[in-house]
Amino acid sequence: MMRFCLVVALSGMVLGALGGAALAADESNTHWGVGLGIPYGIVGANVEAGEQTRLSVGAGYAVAGMGWAVGVKHYLRPIEEGSASVCLYYGTTTLISDDSFIGSDDELETGFAAGLGWTKGHFDIGVLLPFGADIPEGADEQGPAVKLYLGYRF
Repeated sequence: MMRFCLVVALSGMVLGALGGAALAADESNTHWGVGLGIPYGIVGANVEAGEQTRLSVGAGYAVAGMGWAVGVKHYLRPIEEGSASVCLYYGTTTLISDDSFIGSDDELETGFAAGLGWTKGHFDIGVLLPFGADIPEGADEQGPAVKLYLGYRF
């Protein structure tokens, strides 16, 4: 139940901020990007919007439908100067491979991911630590425990 409440709250913040950003006359606080990693739906696009220059909400979706993410990011300094950030996302965080049958059957699992990042100019890079995904016991999780993300912002 707690997980459901967090997802609803996070989604509400994202949708509210994105809707407000679309109506705002000043688009300088809305950033579009493409990249790799959880904020970008694994391989895809991301939009980030905020009322202030230091707190933003974002959503990412994979171009091929591979994954998705919604989240919040707090910049420690104004973005224009280059800034470290702390972030929390909910979405596709884990790839599980099941080779127990002929061929393979890969699954994507959702969960939370928290981490640190750095944004300067058009570049966005960071590390995230996923948690809370429903990974079946004995499943073979693909990739490292700490996830990297790298993006280019417009």
